[in-house]
Amino acid sequence: MKLDDIFNKIGDTSVAQVATFILLGLVAISTGWQNVAINYIHGDMKHHCYVPQLEEYTFQRQEYIAIPRTMGNDGNWVYDSCKMFDLDWSNFTKDQFDSWDRDSFDSANAATRSCSSWSYDQSQFHSTAISKYDLVCDNADKKSLLETLYIAGLLVGLLVFGQIADSIGRKPVLLVAILVEVAFGVGAAFASDYVAFVVVRFFFGMAVGAKFIIAFVMVVEHVGPAYRTVFGVLMNAWMTVGMMSLPGIAYQVRNVQTLQMILAAPPAIFLTYFFLISETPRWLVTRGRLEQATALFHNMAKVNKADLPEDLELMENSVEDPDERRINLADMLRTPNLRKRLLIFWIIWLLSGLVYMGFTNKIKVGNNDYFNDFISGLTELLAYPVSILLISSIGRKLGSFSMAAMAAVLSFICIPLILTSNTMQGGLTAVTLFGKLCATSMLASISMWTVDTFPTVARAGVACASAMFAFAGGLIAPQINRLESTWSGLPSIIYAVLALLVAVITLALPETMDLNLPDTLNDGEWLGSQPYNEESKKPALNYYNSVKLSQSALAYDNKSFEMDKDVPHKLVENNGNVPMVEVTSNAGSNDIRKRSTDNVTTL
Repeated sequence: MKLDDIFNKIGDTSVAQVATFILLGLVAISTGWQNVAINYIHGDMKHHCYVPQLEEYTFQRQEYIAIPRTMGNDGNWVYDSCKMFDLDWSNFTKDQFDSWDRDSFDSANAATRSCSSWSYDQSQFHSTAISKYDLVCDNADKKSLLETLYIAGLLVGLLVFGQIADSIGRKPVLLVAILVEVAFGVGAAFASDYVAFVVVRFFFGMAVGAKFIIAFVMVVEHVGPAYRTVFGVLMNAWMTVGMMSLPGIAYQVRNVQTLQMILAAPPAIFLTYFFLISETPRWLVTRGRLEQATALFHNMAKVNKADLPEDLELMENSVEDPDERRINLADMLRTPNLRKRLLIFWIIWLLSGLVYMGFTNKIKVGNNDYFNDFISGLTELLAYPVSILLISSIGRKLGSFSMAAMAAVLSFICIPLILTSNTMQGGLTAVTLFGKLCATSMLASISMWTVDTFPTVARAGVACASAMFAFAGGLIAPQINRLESTWSGLPSIIYAVLALLVAVITLALPETMDLNLPDTLNDGEWLGSQPYNEESKKPALNYYNSVKLSQSALAYDNKSFEMDKDVPHKLVENNGNVPMVEVTSNAGSNDIRKRSTDNVTTL
């Protein structure tokens, strides 16, 4: 019996499945917090040289008294962040500071000296990593290194944790990721110096990105075909709830150490209900742990008051070859169809990440970063119903295509609005928000399409590696934004072209709507073929089980995924319209049967 047939019999919305969705969704909320928290933990703070004698004055008054300034291009004074007047400030009295004559210093070109310590404007943040470790002036490059290593941690974590999740299971890897996040989150709050903070944030980043992707894969693999799209896309909504709520938390807690402590604690709550979440039945079946999978299915059926036969005949979905159970990304790249799809998806994820961050970075609703982040999150939340509606009705391919094409159109529309931003700022903001909605919907659709396309034996690794490319795209986006100095409309043109490329490239991928989730490597290779598509619509047929390796032997090499040219063969159909390879002469058939125990996969 096919796994999706079992889910159909159980019902897609059993208490166990909904509970899994909610409990893993709570994990996703904390990921949303961390996605936005970097804006506050690494947030820039306006600064100038610290003068102890001026400590009782406001930040602006200190600037007026002690900091040199120049006239900016806009006609406003610009105060130096790294120099102050070279005076012995202890020689001045409070009365002199109160009646300070600034003009005499501006006109005399008074001598200056570099800062040895700094004062920070606390009107927006009370403290961030920038103020805690003085990552300004000559140390400004250290901020870039901090951000680079944090993102590097995200990328490494996605690559490593995803592969391990396919090998030892989703549940234990999720547990490890959360333990790492909590431990290093607390460690970051108490890091005493810059080097310790950078190292801790690297390992913290490793856990944050992978944690959500693995939880997302677990939800998809726990749910049957009817509600898989809804539950999968709405996992992103849980994360967005975190993104929307974090600005409110950060507004109330403006101290970087306290904020990191608060954000590190909630993931630990997962440890209190870890035992309530089961390993995904799909992964158990592909690993040959059929008794555990059968017990899990029967437990779901009991909770949902559904009838299941005692013997579920799960063997056909299992992977008997130990080598295939250890599939990794390198193995995927050796298979013709999966290799092509994997490379196409990685390009799509990279470009989609660029387009998404392009719109995100352009959102400016007033001058309040907290409100900006809230509106940005709200826009994403509205995108998910759009994504569900599109990919459930017109399919993954057309849904992703339409959102990418719309994002391209909106990016083009931004160009004249940018050129007239002084009079059209409201219009630019509206178009940018709509563009982010389309880009978010596009990414959500592509996320579902990715897990639909690749088999259970490698799904977590592929999903994590794909997200890695999206993060890489996000890293490139700020460099594109710098092209505004060449011409203000140039970044929008680039993002529009990239979105159009995404739309076009999606047409090269197979549609997966209403198809069974592939579980084995062979499933992944056959996905998109007419026989696979037809069998996905037939209830309880043994899709591959009917092919026997006897005189009709499969000359299909599991290592190279190419037909053996030395074996006479022809493509035939069995009674289920499943393509198989028949040996057309008896010559060499004994050799084929012998070789089948080594590297020939029976369909």
